[in-house]
Amino acid sequence: RDRLSSRRMTRVFSLLLTLLLFAATAAAVDADGPYVLRNAAGKLEAWSVVVTAEDARKQVSATAVGAKLVIPATGSFPAFDITLRAPAENAADTVSAGAKEPLFVVADTHGEFEILAGMLMKQRVVDERLRWSFGRGRLVVLGDVFDRGPNQVQILWLLYELEAQARKAGGAVYMVPGNHETMVLRGDLRYLN
Repeated sequence: RDRLSSRRMTRVFSLLLTLLLFAATAAAVDADGPYVLRNAAGKLEAWSVVVTAEDARKQVSATAVGAKLVIPATGSFPAFDITLRAPAENAADTVSAGAKEPLFVVADTHGEFEILAGMLMKQRVVDERLRWSFGRGRLVVLGDVFDRGPNQVQILWLLYELEAQARKAGGAVYMVPGNHETMVLRGDLRYLN
């Protein structure tokens, strides 16, 4: 009798777990992007992939410099807007900052958006809406934003938007390529996730 009861309990537990996982999967909506690129006519397009329980679809929309794009919420962090800018000039090889200006250095985020956003909020580099709140401070990212974690695109867009917001406030965001960025730019994709 105990063995039969144990089997039934295992089956009921398995069934409940399966139903919970199915419900969570059916309710989940995941997104990838946006990716901004030029089409065959040279015009900018924003590409996103929206994944639901039923399918995955690519969404393409025309965009332009000055347009706002919404970067979807990630985990407990809110969605945020970015404003597309014209391509920047090449960055200077050296930069300087005053000795009294705040400095925050981070490295090896590897697609872990929630960890990075939480750290930036705790250090008051950004506010609860992920907007620059570091004044004339400097945020330095020592590479390895790519690979391994699930939210590389969100990190890149956050840094992109923070760079513009920091500049307006008299601060700055600097990104030094790490070995993962260097490898990808050279076409070496052996670590690419």
